[in-house]
Amino acid sequence: MAVTLFEVEQMSSKDFQMKINNDPAFKAEVEDLYKKPSAAAIGTDPALSVPDEFSAVVENPAVVPTPAPAPEPVAPPTPVELPELRYEYQPTDEQGRPIGGRQVIKYRTQDEFRDKMIEQNTLLIRQLRKVNREKVLGIEDAVPNDAEKFEKVVEFKPSDLTASQRFEISQKLTNPETFAEGRDQLIESALGVKPSELTRQLNETQQFIIQQKAIENYVDFVNTTGTYDSPGNREVLTGWMRKQGLRPTVANFNLALSRCRESGLIQDAPVVRQEPVAPVVSVESVANPQPPVAAPARISNEPQPQVKRHSHVPSGLNASVASAAGPATPLTSVEGYSMTLADIDKMPADDYKKLTRDPKFTQYVNRLEAEAAQRRRARALGQV
Repeated sequence: MAVTLFEVEQMSSKDFQMKINNDPAFKAEVEDLYKKPSAAAIGTDPALSVPDEFSAVVENPAVVPTPAPAPEPVAPPTPVELPELRYEYQPTDEQGRPIGGRQVIKYRTQDEFRDKMIEQNTLLIRQLRKVNREKVLGIEDAVPNDAEKFEKVVEFKPSDLTASQRFEISQKLTNPETFAEGRDQLIESALGVKPSELTRQLNETQQFIIQQKAIENYVDFVNTTGTYDSPGNREVLTGWMRKQGLRPTVANFNLALSRCRESGLIQDAPVVRQEPVAPVVSVESVANPQPPVAAPARISNEPQPQVKRHSHVPSGLNASVASAAGPATPLTSVEGYSMTLADIDKMPADDYKKLTRDPKFTQYVNRLEAEAAQRRRARALGQV
């Protein structure tokens, strides 16, 4: 049996060593195969060549070729998840008014966005074709059989009876067994409807009138008494009146209110807490805060902060009488300062700021302000 190089390479090391040691024919064929390799033995695959390891095995059977290590598996690349995008739009009618809710499309790629838009438009076209088909074929919406439908208005209209019909009715009225049938025929001929239908219509009308009157009386009761209108109070009041067999009048509602309030069954209106209104702070006062005026110490060289003076509005009196800022001549002189409040008001801001560094000037201004306030108080009391 001829052995090819491909078959030898496919054998395991254990089988190859066993056949080399126990089968002389196999050993001879392998030696001849590795000494004289041919195209038929090797095959047409150019990758099959005679390695040096196999020559060493033939010459020395104890040497076993070491198989090449298997390549390490390469992990597939981790797919990168794209961020989710969001597209919203609001359908509108011809006047620009919104129709339905906002439409939202979530996607990650442009292909996914295109597919979702195509799917949405397809569903809209299908629904439009369905509505048009039902309209053309006259298919109406399915309504439950037990749903109450609007009944035709009953028209009360008498009908003319023939001579035979009048004779038949008269005969039935005279017979006790057919009296009820004749009576119904007579009433139907006079009113245009059967007595059973007339009875039903009258009962429903009476019930509707009672309900409407009860609603009107309850509204008047709430408006006049100021009772808190809630589902719980309505249930308590109407339940008590129904139990006592009272009509839903305004007087009976007041009676029910007094009795139910004594039992603690009436709910009071919830207390609405008003949030305190934050005080409005002037921007000017925040931008230019006034420093507090400290009481002057007995011995102190530091100038005290002064409140900025504002120009006084003249009262219309001449300078010889009086003015809002005080008399034209100074009333007090402190350490060489001799000026009026009017002079101080006309003073430039820089000059006034420099003078406030002197405690004597500050004392002088405070005394002028006190004397001017005393004079205004005296004029107000009529003492001057």
